[in-house]
Amino acid sequence: MQSSDAKKIELYSLVVAGYGTEEVFRRESKFIENLFNEQYHNSNTAIYLSNSQRALDEHPMATRTSIQASVEKIASQMDKEQDIFCLYITSHGSKNKTISLNHNGLALADIDAKWLGDLLKSTGIKHRVVVLSACFSGGFIDDISDENTLVMTAASAKK
Repeated sequence: MQSSDAKKIELYSLVVAGYGTEEVFRRESKFIENLFNEQYHNSNTAIYLSNSQRALDEHPMATRTSIQASVEKIASQMDKEQDIFCLYITSHGSKNKTISLNHNGLALADIDAKWLGDLLKSTGIKHRVVVLSACFSGGFIDDISDENTLVMTAASAKK
């Protein structure tokens, strides 16, 4: 992870493919990885986490611990006032404001809206883009939004 260049605004990103037993989430995160590398050339300012068996040699697993460590590492390297942080999470979601973290044979704690909101707010990162590609992901909006955060969800809190 490279440190921020004060001469330009940079994109720092964390992409999480949370549900490991369905390859659609790994493929979606791989699409985002390729797109960001091609358009923003940010391979040195990006972290990719995946719970897919097929991605274990390529990316670390997505757990609450690895997500928190990744967000904190990014926050320590970027210019929190100038650079942009993009968080992209793809997985299954539920009505109780959680997004699933799943890997065969392991019991992983899910991401819940309050935990994610508290984590993002604790970083001090000013400019945030959060994309949640999960059912019921609209339930996260109140916990993660503020005047400097763009939140995009794949579904409302009720669907």
